[in-house]
Amino acid sequence: MVWLSPFNSIVPCGIRDRQVGSIKGLLGDGEQGKVGDLRLIDVAHESLLKEFSEVFQLQIEKQTVSDSFKWVCEKALDSILRSFKKRHELAFVS
Repeated sequence: MVWLSPFNSIVPCGIRDRQVGSIKGLLGDGEQGKVGDLRLIDVAHESLLKEFSEVFQLQIEKQTVSDSFKWVCEKALDSILRSFKKRHELAFVS
């Protein structure tokens, strides 16, 4: 890969007959052809979760972005409503 040429002088892990590669390049050599950046992020994320959970003997529960976003929105809305109620209680007491 041309864009990896600045890394040609690196000897990965002391193995002299190998070159630096990229995950994107390795995945792109498969049957599916080139891998898009979003797919690469998904593959890297899944691999990271798998390896992390195995090394630290954890079970990781995944949430979709929409689930996480919904949870954040609910918490933010809840906080806003509490603040709004508190301000109005003080306004009516004064």
